[in-house]
Amino acid sequence: MFYHKCPRCASKISISSFLQHSNINTVTSTFPASNPITHSQPSITSNNEESNLLLHYLSNRKLQEARNLLEKMPQRGNCSSNVVCWTSILSNFAKEGFINEAQSLFNLMPQRNLVTYNAMLSVYVQSGRINDACRFFEEMPEKNVVSWTSMLCGLTHVGRILDARVLFDNMPDKNVISWNSMIVGLIRNGELMEAQKLFNIMPERNQVSWNTMIAGYAENYMMEEARVLFDSMLEPNVVTWTSLIAGYCRAGDVEEGYRIFSG
Repeated sequence: MFYHKCPRCASKISISSFLQHSNINTVTSTFPASNPITHSQPSITSNNEESNLLLHYLSNRKLQEARNLLEKMPQRGNCSSNVVCWTSILSNFAKEGFINEAQSLFNLMPQRNLVTYNAMLSVYVQSGRINDACRFFEEMPEKNVVSWTSMLCGLTHVGRILDARVLFDNMPDKNVISWNSMIVGLIRNGELMEAQKLFNIMPERNQVSWNTMIAGYAENYMMEEARVLFDSMLEPNVVTWTSLIAGYCRAGDVEEGYRIFSG
């Protein structure tokens, strides 16, 4: 297979594959997940007998037995407290697709902390239960930037971009992930100019911020704007180069795409 090195980065890209890795989903793969959780067979990742027994009790609505087992389960591994262990189990259940069981476990937990609440919020968001997520978010006794950003991602993923923007504007604290998440949501919902406005006023940008805007422009055939941002980047990476090259090819200017590819 033919490879060529980007002239400003050491990473290799293949001419036959760069078109496969250039959309907005590629440049935002580090964001909190927002795809629905799929249900698999009951084999919890930890493979722990107590976890599997707990899952059995919860699946069969034997809540008292589940509560008794939960209170008897010892701390394990590097867990600093029972609540850390219980939260870990909750997350494992959710990853395997046992959303109702994770919800029941949360309700049964004798103790909870902010990490537990954020884990349960993430369960609702990632499983597509956005109404449950909204209700749960409003009822959370405490929230941090992780809570707000998780809810933000959930709203943008289901297309509730106006609600997401209101939430974003009311966030007491924002980090670069929060800004990037809002920009991604705007681009995915066709609000490219609004995304550019946010990008322009970001207090801090990282590589994902730049790559997201460049990919957004490229996907909408706005190659002049994409090129301006590209030329402003200090350290474009393989994702940046791939987005730009694929954008030119998509816009019909294969010659320019190949010229950039060839360095």
